[in-house]
Amino acid sequence: LGVIGITYGAICAAMQKDLKRLVAYSSIAHLGFIVLGTFSLTVQGITGGLVVMVNHGIATGALFLLVGIIYD
Repeated sequence: LGVIGITYGAICAAMQKDLKRLVAYSSIAHLGFIVLGTFSLTVQGITGGLVVMVNHGIATGALFLLVGIIYD
């Protein structure tokens, strides 16, 4: 499931012209990595999934803020 999300998100993000959609589809790809780490059911995988989740929240929030500034 995670690999499908990564692949789908990356392909859709590469085809986008709209920056908001590009960030949204790249979020789908990043969430696929979180799913892979979490479902590995190892300490390293869960820890990595949590780290990626926190980093993803910060980075995606900043990207949407920047895209909003660019559109205005």
